Amino acid sequence: MKPESLDFAPPAVLRILAGLAVLVGLVVTSTQAADSGPQRHAEGAYDVASASYVVVRGDDLDAIAERFGVDVAELKTLNNLQTDRIGAGQTLVFSPPTPAPVKPETVNTTQSAPADELKSITEEAYLYGFPMIVGYDVIHQYFIDHDSGQFKAPINTLHNEARVYTPKDTGISTPNSDTPYSMAFLDLRAEPWVLCMPNIDKGRYYEVQLIDLYSNNYGYIGSRTTGNGDGCYMVAGPDWHGQTPDTIKKAFRSETQFSLVVYRTQLFDAADMDNVKKVQAAYIVQPLSAFTGGPTPPPAPKVNWLPFKPEAFTTEFAEYLGFLLQFAPATGTAAVEKPMRERFAKIGVGPESSGALMTPPMKEAMGEAMKAALAKIGQTAENVGKDVNGWHIGAAAGDRAF
Repeated sequence: MKPESLDFAPPAVLRILAGLAVLVGLVVTSTQAADSGPQRHAEGAYDVASASYVVVRGDDLDAIAERFGVDVAELKTLNNLQTDRIGAGQTLVFSPPTPAPVKPETVNTTQSAPADELKSITEEAYLYGFPMIVGYDVIHQYFIDHDSGQFKAPINTLHNEARVYTPKDTGISTPNSDTPYSMAFLDLRAEPWVLCMPNIDKGRYYEVQLIDLYSNNYGYIGSRTTGNGDGCYMVAGPDWHGQTPDTIKKAFRSETQFSLVVYRTQLFDAADMDNVKKVQAAYIVQPLSAFTGGPTPPPAPKVNWLPFKPEAFTTEFAEYLGFLLQFAPATGTAAVEKPMRERFAKIGVGPESSGALMTPPMKEAMGEAMKAALAKIGQTAENVGKDVNGWHIGAAAGDRAF
């Protein structure tokens, strides 16, 4: 990864330390709410898979019902109890069996995973999905939510910022002040997109960073990689199998069906802004069919984008990650993810997940796993980079092989 890219990518790492305390607080609140029963009662062992609890001395039905979020009457019905009397060592079921799903692909698999496995998989999924969700926060503000206060342009539209960023630009953490931005969010499902660059003076640095929904930087165009000469470059999605035109200098393959494209054009001083504007105005972004003059393919289906909420990091984490994974097929170079995706399905995370209907103990196990994952993220963020001549230099992201 190029050092200049630390301003924009990965937002998932640069925003961790600032938001870690808030996120941990949210997870703790969620976990405590799931198990808010009196601490002197209902402290026996429970099994997540079978939704059962072993009564210990001092327990009563009120305490057990409160701990597991059910009514006493429901608890008695589930266990065929005629009275309120229970004894130590007795096993009680606190949740009814899960109804058989209509479609096999929407099976709620969380209840099939033991507590320890549930925690392990959840921690792995959270570490995996955290950058994707933070990235989605930025994308949603810039390209989807017109009322976000940070909106730039609709999807598939290049937006030029002929100015330097200020503290009012809160979508990303540490924007540069000497490289005005241009950016676009490209839908690669129907066809590839072509990015054409003008001839730029060799004394002026510029770059175009290609970022997929995983938050991987899968390619760069610009001074350090392809040079300052003019040329056209193609960005294709994971499902495209066509031929690259001879007039394309280089083709890049995104592992996800949507891609963020971020341009940086060097600004020498305030008087240089008009020159930056001329360079930005010469950047061209167009679909492959427009570039070649060929037929326009049918449009891709409309996406019902999820409104971004803080709960994406806590109680609705599985829903948001599953939503994003529908645009990230485990094919091509991403096929290495298949075993991991199969593990995630055990906790209800995946493109076909209908959402997990979890009992309070399941939520508790997942909350503990999220806290553990956040602690690891914070520790990693604090140790990114090294000190060189008084400067802290670090690379916190890159391509899949990084």
